[in-house]
Amino acid sequence: MSQMIYKPCVFTALFSVACMTLATAKRAAPEKVAPVSRDGIEYCAPRSADKVGRVQARDAESKKVLWEATIYEIEYDPDLEKDVQWIFISGPNIEGESLIITDERNKRYALDLKTREVRELNWLKPRKKTGKASQYPSSIPKPTLSEVRYGEHERHVLDFWRAESDQPTPLVFVIHGGGWQNGSKERLNRFVDAAALLKEGISVVAINYRYTKNAGDLRPPVKAPLYDAARALQLVRSKADEWNIDKKRIGAAGASAGACSSLWLLYHDDLADPESEDPIARESTRLYCAAVNNAQTTLDPKQMKEWTPNSKYGAHAFGLGDFEQFLAERENILPWIEEYSPYALVSADDPPVYLCYKGAAPSIGKPQKDPTHTSNFGLKLQERCVELGLKCELMYSGAANVKHKDSTTYLSATLKAPAEETCK
Repeated sequence: MSQMIYKPCVFTALFSVACMTLATAKRAAPEKVAPVSRDGIEYCAPRSADKVGRVQARDAESKKVLWEATIYEIEYDPDLEKDVQWIFISGPNIEGESLIITDERNKRYALDLKTREVRELNWLKPRKKTGKASQYPSSIPKPTLSEVRYGEHERHVLDFWRAESDQPTPLVFVIHGGGWQNGSKERLNRFVDAAALLKEGISVVAINYRYTKNAGDLRPPVKAPLYDAARALQLVRSKADEWNIDKKRIGAAGASAGACSSLWLLYHDDLADPESEDPIARESTRLYCAAVNNAQTTLDPKQMKEWTPNSKYGAHAFGLGDFEQFLAERENILPWIEEYSPYALVSADDPPVYLCYKGAAPSIGKPQKDPTHTSNFGLKLQERCVELGLKCELMYSGAANVKHKDSTTYLSATLKAPAEETCK
């Protein structure tokens, strides 16, 4: 019988039974954390690199694992060494019916021991507000409109940059990365060059969305960020006249989880409801194209394992705790995988796509340095697109016959090209 893993939360977190030591790490090994106990159950923070931020509960006598819960997950920057980005749990403490968890940044979380739900608390020590987390880099022009609401949740906001034009402009719709568990629209410059797009007469939107921890009763948790992206896109289309947008020429962009969301929109059937009393809901969710970086093109653990044997991503999207359980539960959640995995949704009438990976050339069936962002994802989607007669450009380090060097150049060329040049 597999371990029962309850609600994972924002970033990748679990409390683990065995407190292992780090071997070969470039950062200092984290200090050992003593487990805390109540009613014959121990809660302990693991020290191994593959258990960063996680918790497990075990029987104090038999040491059998009873359940696991994800507290937070880290979005790794592929340009930095992974070990220097680790943020371990530094201390658990039981207060009332909650397990209070503090990480190495002194950020705190409360895990409800009855429901296994996790919520963020205040920082352990007061922190001066620098404003940097909510500001765009100076290289990005000031948005024409900021914090435009498209829903009721606090993260249902987007920013809009209007390109100067007498005619309706194409638009790039940017979805930030972060494993659907962190990140913000202010990371825009990681995905596209907004200034360059505006100069080309292409407007830009960058959105925030609910993290999987904010999904509430939605199942699977990934439905929250994906349907948020769809709703934000519908809101943008509803503003076409006001914002001078060509609603037929909207391309999506993003990286990692934001790239997966973009591909989901690209390949999913239109979510527009023509009969809805809500005029926004009547708008289309279809895209003209997408240009994404380091995308996970499938959320099927079996495919991931076949393509890249050391795969470990995606369990949190479906409310599971780790990749082993993801594989074990695959048959039970197959309808979800078929609904939310981009690869499963591709059909012969879908738009063109550009896939860019910072890593090395694909090597199917072999372990990868960064299995979460490997170009193996790109190659397998490209093969599927070719089978269906769809256009799919694949870019990676050392790739030959490169037509577009990055997502920005692809989007500029595709969104401004005559329609006949982009058709299949």
